[in-house]
Amino acid sequence: MQASCPFDLFLLAAGPALAEEGLKYDPGSGAEVVKKVAGAAYVVLLAVFAIRLLTKRAKSATGERLATAAKGEDERPPDPSIKRVTPLQSLWSAVQTGACAYGLYLFATNVDGYFEGQQLPDQYTARNITVTIRTIVRGLSYLITFIFAANAVGLGALTVDLVLNSEADTKEDLQEDLQDVSESGQEGSSGDAM
Repeated sequence: MQASCPFDLFLLAAGPALAEEGLKYDPGSGAEVVKKVAGAAYVVLLAVFAIRLLTKRAKSATGERLATAAKGEDERPPDPSIKRVTPLQSLWSAVQTGACAYGLYLFATNVDGYFEGQQLPDQYTARNITVTIRTIVRGLSYLITFIFAANAVGLGALTVDLVLNSEADTKEDLQEDLQDVSESGQEGSSGDAM
């Protein structure tokens, strides 16, 4: 094997010595700088998202009409494309969401079992990173499980509400629909007369 320059000869000679000593990692040398930069970046990112959120909320608060405003002023007619939810649709949605929540719970417990079977590294920095990743993955898996379970409970409660109050709501809706039809017929007849 021929070396093309003197530097290559140095690497060939020093290679076995470097391999015997090994590369040593010093986690303390740059840790403070990384912590400060990451902290500053976190604060800046948090401020950007807070400003975006607050400006969006301010726009929606000034642009939307309050529900307590007097009737008749700038009121829109009901959208005819919106269909009423039946108790059977609500029950089916609750069952589907509950099945998804159960599946996600099984997944989250499997993730827990997998992480419990793994040993933590001996090095301090690697251990901290591993614990952080484990915490994030476990937390997100249980969070999404809780979200689906809460939706299943809410849809189940909606089903019960629709079953118990279906007759009263149907009568009130029929009366409101008849009143809307009569009002729109009066407006149309007065508009045609002109």
